[in-house]
Amino acid sequence: MKRIQKIHFAGWFWTIWGILAFAACQPSNTVIRLQVENGQPAEEITLMTKDSIYVQPLNAEHAAEFVLPGEFEPAYGAFFLRESHILLCIEPGKDFDVSAAFVDNKLVPAFSGEGAGKNQYLNDEVLRYTPDFKADEATFLAALEKQLDSLYRYLDRQGFDSGFLQLEKKRLKYTLYKDLPGYPGNHIFATWSGDYKPTQAFYDALDNAFSEDESLLDMAVYQEFLNGYLAVKQTNYVDDIGQLEYTKNQLDYITRNFKNPQVISYLVHDMVYNYVEQFGIADLTELSPVYEAKVVDEKQRKEFEKLCAKWFRIEKGQPSPSFAFEDINGKIVQLSDLAGKYVYIDYWATWCGPCRREQPFLAELEKKYAGRNICFVSISCDEDKAAWAELVKKEKLGGIQLYEGVSPKDDHTFSFTYMVSAIPRFILLDKEGKIINANMSRPSDAATVELFDSLEGL
Repeated sequence: MKRIQKIHFAGWFWTIWGILAFAACQPSNTVIRLQVENGQPAEEITLMTKDSIYVQPLNAEHAAEFVLPGEFEPAYGAFFLRESHILLCIEPGKDFDVSAAFVDNKLVPAFSGEGAGKNQYLNDEVLRYTPDFKADEATFLAALEKQLDSLYRYLDRQGFDSGFLQLEKKRLKYTLYKDLPGYPGNHIFATWSGDYKPTQAFYDALDNAFSEDESLLDMAVYQEFLNGYLAVKQTNYVDDIGQLEYTKNQLDYITRNFKNPQVISYLVHDMVYNYVEQFGIADLTELSPVYEAKVVDEKQRKEFEKLCAKWFRIEKGQPSPSFAFEDINGKIVQLSDLAGKYVYIDYWATWCGPCRREQPFLAELEKKYAGRNICFVSISCDEDKAAWAELVKKEKLGGIQLYEGVSPKDDHTFSFTYMVSAIPRFILLDKEGKIINANMSRPSDAATVELFDSLEGL
């Protein structure tokens, strides 16, 4: 299933980096200045800290200044500009300046000021490592161990305080070992060798890298390792079961094998939240008992409650939010224009492989139910409107073809309300514009025809 590239920014940041605290808090203002040599005036720069998101445009001199007031925990943070980022160490009262330039579409920084040392280190090219998945298992494992030892020795030479050293070593460890759980699949893909099977040495290395450390739960590379570790332990559950059963098996494994309540809480929340975010609340009764028993973090529980509340707004029988999008001929089509007919909606994009594979099946449905009391509506979230129009006309796609787009100027109320975070996504509405299924089966699924044939007055 392809992911749409319009993702909630804060959520994206925590998935990529996470946050670590590594010193005591001291009250002070902290000033961070950024100069982008080849930036554009009015171009927005975002500073992410542990507690806040700061957004402001670059000024006429391609610069921006951020003042962080009051007390806060020293932590990792990041600047984001375009598709690039700069990793930061932000400590109260330690001002620093960043001079950056885009080199081959990558933002390359240089630091000065009291807080410059750790920041320059964090962005040092010496820390970059690309795993070689073509390497055989023994070579791959040895390379990880050698690289980690090299990074530790490099860090020790920097003369940083012991608190930062301790946590930075953990970050370095999981920055490398987050790729270990995925080695079998990536190795097979990289070498086109389907006969590889992990040896006991692989599983031993995985277990040796594993730890239940609640102090690292905000570190994204640790989160990635945990999720990968769990997936490896669950490989015997993957075949021939649906996503719900797989999720239930994961929850069962977590509750039986993990010991730290905070780590269990994080994993259970992560598994159930991601399932509900993608598939809705139809299966909530099967997942909520474990969630209620094991998730102890109140912030996570409130976050989950908000997610469920969003799904309750689009559960069966609720009136659908409306839309008003331009069709392939430039005419505005509204949901109210389709009143009196069932409406089967397909969210898609020209670049989405799974979406394109569903289109022949969608065409068969359109043919099978031609002249019946149902409309087939395809809504494109393509960034390139011209590419969408060209493909629709070239392939003579049927139904009602509409364009939503991804520009901030476009109206995304409909897709936001339905929480369309992955495509293809299908929605079925009744003749009164009420929701029958906000996460409807695909055209290729036999259940779709079965449901259509059960609709009264179709």
